Amino acid sequence: MEGTQCTLPGYGRVTAYRQGELGGMCGIYSAINAARLISPELVTRRALWTELYRFGVEWLSKQDRLKRGVLHGMSCDIWKELQHAMYDELSSKVGLSYRMRPLLRRRASLANDPAAHIRDALGAGRAVLCLLEGALDHFTVIAGFTHNKWLLHDSYGYRWIAMRNMAFEEERKPRHYVPLSSLVLLYRSEVQP
Repeated sequence: MEGTQCTLPGYGRVTAYRQGELGGMCGIYSAINAARLISPELVTRRALWTELYRFGVEWLSKQDRLKRGVLHGMSCDIWKELQHAMYDELSSKVGLSYRMRPLLRRRASLANDPAAHIRDALGAGRAVLCLLEGALDHFTVIAGFTHNKWLLHDSYGYRWIAMRNMAFEEERKPRHYVPLSSLVLLYRSEVQP
């Protein structure tokens, strides 16, 4: 993706749900907020998003992960399983197909320049979900970028992170770092009859 700025269609038009509005778990909120970003036409359907939040809580409960998730957060693997379940549920309700996949399937390719892959994904209209370790230890959604910032769509209300303050994996330990394995794309397509 060439250029110095890009945002997803819903960025600036769609307000991120904040923790406390529906409950208190950033893993669930990041999944919902990413779906809302790429589906701004569904934003006014609060009952749909509340139902999806409840589905996520019930899924964690059935997996015997709810108490741990509420008290201590969830692992990246559980977060990804939860996203799959939530996006399957959402797809069945709205007639769209929500798909997620790792940012890149091969770790070696991603490690070369993860920031370029994130910019390319955003340019293609895909939301990028990730775990911010370090100062925040928090799941969030990258919704766009400028020449020096990552723009967030976040349940804590974080708006951006300076690119110079974020690294991938443990190449260096800045204020924020993102494990490569946590970078996930969300996109959608029309369901064919």
